[in-house]
Amino acid sequence: MAFTAISWNKLTSDASSVSITVPTGYYDMRLKYSIKGTSASEQNILFTANSVTSGYSGIMGHTDGASMAKTTLGTSLNSSAASGLMGICPGADAGKPWLCYSGVLDITAYRETGIRKNYTFYGAYENTVSSGAVKVVHGGVITNTATTVSSLQIFLASGNIKAGSTFALYGATKYGA
Repeated sequence: MAFTAISWNKLTSDASSVSITVPTGYYDMRLKYSIKGTSASEQNILFTANSVTSGYSGIMGHTDGASMAKTTLGTSLNSSAASGLMGICPGADAGKPWLCYSGVLDITAYRETGIRKNYTFYGAYENTVSSGAVKVVHGGVITNTATTVSSLQIFLASGNIKAGSTFALYGATKYGA
């Protein structure tokens, strides 16, 4: 299964959220992103699908090589939250303006109806809090939405997404189609 480039966007100004239109005609989607934030501290990178603000369950693991930590949506894996996770944005650092989170979000069978949607993500960034240690992030999210995904809204838990952040969308057709 080969992915085809669909769209690419680079922010020219800071934004509280970014909306990505997900076209029809593909079976799986892949979003590659490089995100900087305006907050001085690390922030979770969050998303909603079709502007729906409920029904997301998942877990995110992250490590800087010294210890492993996890973040769950809601109070446990079985509870739901208002948005899905898709990484951690490093804190803004004027001395290191190149710091950003580079990640990938995969959406499987996004055009199918009647099934829950699965999102998996992974990425890495340099953590200024840990003296430059690289953090590796991975996880997965399930939504209870059974409708097709037509848009993604991306935002940070606090602060804005900084100008220069990029988003590239790719699509793949169904195997054998």
